[in-house]
Amino acid sequence: MPEPYVWSGSSLIKEIAMPWGASSSPSVSVLLPTRKRVNLLVGVLDSLIGLASTPNAVEVLLKIDEDDDWTLSSLNQLNSLYPFRAFVGPRGGGYHDMHHWNNYLASKALGNWLVVFNDDARILTPAWDQHVSAYSPGGDRGNILLLLFHIINKPGARELFAVWHGVYDLFGYLSPVVQTDMWLSTVLDMAQRAIWADVKVNHLNETIADQTSEERRAVQRAVFSGLVGTELTRRRLDDVKKLLDHLDGRRA
Repeated sequence: MPEPYVWSGSSLIKEIAMPWGASSSPSVSVLLPTRKRVNLLVGVLDSLIGLASTPNAVEVLLKIDEDDDWTLSSLNQLNSLYPFRAFVGPRGGGYHDMHHWNNYLASKALGNWLVVFNDDARILTPAWDQHVSAYSPGGDRGNILLLLFHIINKPGARELFAVWHGVYDLFGYLSPVVQTDMWLSTVLDMAQRAIWADVKVNHLNETIADQTSEERRAVQRAVFSGLVGTELTRRRLDDVKKLLDHLDGRRA
């Protein structure tokens, strides 16, 4: 088991005790950074919890910026409706730190499955948590898998998914770059460990115009070229090899 995820901002993040937290033994943990989108947060929490077959087995972990007064002032009201854990820390590099936030939340998550999700997305599939948990491992091999969710308004997009917690345990992170989705889908695809799950999602990100969405688009333009660089390609291949060696060792 790796050490808890640490980067320059991790020591400044604190968990806020919420009256209604998630189960102490969840099957699924949802990683959900959010900023100044309380109206959207209500919708995503309602879909995640409301459509789960076992709501108390779904753990939602929020990362909230310490200057986000709107969200912070709404936490108690939100928590009276939905269970979640809340982590508050500096804004840092903004969207440039998205992978750090997901990695940090993954290090705190208790579920077997880690769902990388957005506050502008909505689960559409009833009992979606059962569809994810159905792929949980049996025997002693382990089940290193990436379960891709079908985004109905963006066919073929690989932005939202569940990944077995063992991926974080193996690498010590979900992604070393901002685009967690692109990194994990590429690495697990190359290892033939990415499949499509029977979970449908609506992702509203292209229809929303606010500070977060503008920042997301700017970051994507700025860092996309780096995702195909030689150094990162080598690092991807290193992760693929580590994953394949792990799977071979489990089979032995």
